[in-house]
Amino acid sequence: MESTSKEIILITGITGFIGSWIGKVFSENALGEFRIRASVRSIKKTEVLRKEYGDELFNQLEFVEADLNNKESLFKAVEGVKYIIHVASPIPGAINVSGEEMLRGARDGMNTIIEAALQNKVKRIVITSSFSTILGDHWRRSERDHIYTEEDFAPMTTPDGYARSKITQETIAREFLKNQKPGEDGYMLEMLTIHPTFVIGPTLIPERNSTVEAIAKIVNRQIPGIPNFQHPFVDVRDVAMAHYLAFKTPGISGGRFIIDMAPINMQEVADILHNELRQYGYRCQNRRIGYCPIKIASWFDPQVKIILPWINGNIRSTNQKSIDILGMQYTRDLKQTVIDTGYSLIDKGLVPDKRKK
Repeated sequence: MESTSKEIILITGITGFIGSWIGKVFSENALGEFRIRASVRSIKKTEVLRKEYGDELFNQLEFVEADLNNKESLFKAVEGVKYIIHVASPIPGAINVSGEEMLRGARDGMNTIIEAALQNKVKRIVITSSFSTILGDHWRRSERDHIYTEEDFAPMTTPDGYARSKITQETIAREFLKNQKPGEDGYMLEMLTIHPTFVIGPTLIPERNSTVEAIAKIVNRQIPGIPNFQHPFVDVRDVAMAHYLAFKTPGISGGRFIIDMAPINMQEVADILHNELRQYGYRCQNRRIGYCPIKIASWFDPQVKIILPWINGNIRSTNQKSIDILGMQYTRDLKQTVIDTGYSLIDKGLVPDKRKK
């Protein structure tokens, strides 16, 4: 029987693309010393993790139902917890929500998590933020050679509802840290934020999400062409490890950490998928599309409007802080990660399987 004396780690959003990998990394590395509780919107969705984690690890996890918009359920999830890995966030493409609903969920969820953490004297919250809180709508694009760092804070001018929700979430956390005063017993809550760039890699769940959705559309040829822009990419497995290292590393409260492997042009991503999968009959979209058609499309499609400032851009960031402080090691080959993503989408039934059995 699991010891009740072990401290509890709560992972929110464990059935998501990033959350499922975080759950796997924590299960493989922390279960001997800690108990792990995972919050999900529906317990029914957890069975998909059994195959990926294995029965032994899966059966040691405690699952509870909680929703970012339900304060009572979040308080119940945090009860008795000492560490929170706060991954849960409304994601465009995963659920049909408006930008305003995403913002409200991120805002209310963050406020409630902090309130519940204080009540339970949680030691640390590791927050899954986003590179969008740094990049925004490429707000420093006029500075031709600018490399985005943790010192860049995107303004709330982006039309992207998801980016606005993540900027709001981080602002709440940082305002709290700025104004926090020690309790009578000296207690203070630690918080820090993880900022992954464009996250790809094998998925553990049979659902398309905002970043993997882009790869699926290339494989399925669901887009008319590939826009010209370069963006930093990162493997989801590295993102998961970054959360674990952020949980373990002392003295980093208030930190921001960009998690990034390398920049790559979207044309190169499409060409990698095309060259790898054409042997099975896939006609991955790799035709370049110019700025003007994208500009016209942006008048009618708000999702296209979001990427418009990135077109013809060379977006770069640095991962040095995550290497120096967290001890991150980015050893995977980005080309292989792109290939792994493509095959994973096929294996999970998210794109048609054309391979001969």
